[in-house]
Amino acid sequence: MRGWRSRCGSSIAWIVRWAGIVVGVALPLRADAMCFEDAGARYGIDPNLLHAIAIVESNMNPNAIGKNRNGTIDVGLMQINSSHFHRLQRQGISREKLTRDPCTSVLVGAEILSTFIERHGYTWRAVGAYNAGSGEKREAARKSYAGKVARQYWKLVNSASVLVVSQGWTDD
Repeated sequence: MRGWRSRCGSSIAWIVRWAGIVVGVALPLRADAMCFEDAGARYGIDPNLLHAIAIVESNMNPNAIGKNRNGTIDVGLMQINSSHFHRLQRQGISREKLTRDPCTSVLVGAEILSTFIERHGYTWRAVGAYNAGSGEKREAARKSYAGKVARQYWKLVNSASVLVVSQGWTDD
C-alpha cells in the first residue's frame, strides 16, 4: 500500500506541476493574442498580420535583438529599429520597455506599419516596407520579406489559432 500511495502521490504532484506549467505557458499566449487584437483595433490592422510579422521578425521572442549592417539594431517582439528610439523616448517608450513589455512592442510595430499602409495602401508592399523601407533599391528585399510574412499569415488564418476573421488584402 505504501508503494501505491507513494506512486499516486508522485503522480498527483506531477499532474499539479504539469498543470501549472500548462497554465503558465497558456496565459502569456493569451496575453500576446490580446496585444495583437488591441493593436490591430487601434490601427485598423488585421491582428493575424501583426502576429505573422512578430513570428517572422523575432520568432515570438520579446527579448530578441538584431544587429544590422548599417549599425542600427532591432529590438523586441516586433524588432523595432533603433532609428525610432529618439521619437519613442519622447513618448515615454524606452528600448528596455520594448523588450520588457511585448504589448508595447506590438503597439509600436502596428503604428510603424500603419505609416507604411498610409503610404502604400493596405498591400503586401506596405508589409515589405515594414522591414525593408520604401526606397527604390529595396524592392527585392520588400518582396522577399512580404512573402515570408504572407506565408506565416496564411498559416495563422488557416489554423485553429486564428485571432479574428481576416480583412481584405490586395497584391501590390
